[in-house]
Amino acid sequence: MQNNENLIVVRQLPVIEDQLRQIKQNVELRVGEALSMACTEETRQSVKEARTVLNREFGELEARRKEVKAAIMAPYDAFEKVYKECAADIYRDADAKLKARIDEVETGLKRQKAEKVKAYFEEYRQSLGISAEYVPFYAAGINITLSASEKSLKTAAKAFLDRVSGELRIISTQERSDEILVEYLRDLDLPRAISTVDRRHKAMAAERERRQATAEQAEARDQAAKKVEAVVAEEPVMAPPAAVMPPEEEKEHNQIFSTAFKVTGTIDQLRALKQFLTDGGFEYEQL
Repeated sequence: MQNNENLIVVRQLPVIEDQLRQIKQNVELRVGEALSMACTEETRQSVKEARTVLNREFGELEARRKEVKAAIMAPYDAFEKVYKECAADIYRDADAKLKARIDEVETGLKRQKAEKVKAYFEEYRQSLGISAEYVPFYAAGINITLSASEKSLKTAAKAFLDRVSGELRIISTQERSDEILVEYLRDLDLPRAISTVDRRHKAMAAERERRQATAEQAEARDQAAKKVEAVVAEEPVMAPPAAVMPPEEEKEHNQIFSTAFKVTGTIDQLRALKQFLTDGGFEYEQL
């Protein structure tokens, strides 16, 4: 490995620090003199002139600073261009190519390891009598990395298949084994599969009971309606009672007549007559 410390050397720097320090001292002295002057009508113009001179000098220094910066940066820009072409680009390109090569090698190593673990998985699955449709290799969710040993990965595969084998035996002993198996193969979660099938059958039983109760209620209503119709059909039809004609005298007695007459009497008598007519239910009107 070569020593890079001597590859990049600054040959010369502009000597400007001493000059700037002299300028600083001069400016501070003149500013101090201007600030020490009493601000009166006579000194106001002098202070303004001092400020104008200082601002003009500062503007000239700023312009010079930019020129110096450009002069300093020109060789650096040229250096940076050469540095990028001869060093930076080459290092970056080498890093990218090496990374791609490393990724390719690591991918190949992981693929080889995965093939060995998968071969072991399939062999052990067959020995347990588990169908490949039930548990394909990817269902085990084994994370194959370079740091994981082949032995640890095979151990994980065996543990997974042992669990599945045990749960399949449990399913075979259940009353609704076919339904539970279908649910189980969705995500290999036995408790969820059993509870799902159980809830489904409870819901189906409740629905059957509801329908049966509805049918029984409808049948009861039909039977009640038939009984009512039967009772009505058995009762004899009663003829309406014959109209009783009132006697001729009663008809004349109840017939209403009108008459007109003139009454003469005292005010008390007339009031008594009016009260009599009202109490007797007579209809009358004053002429």
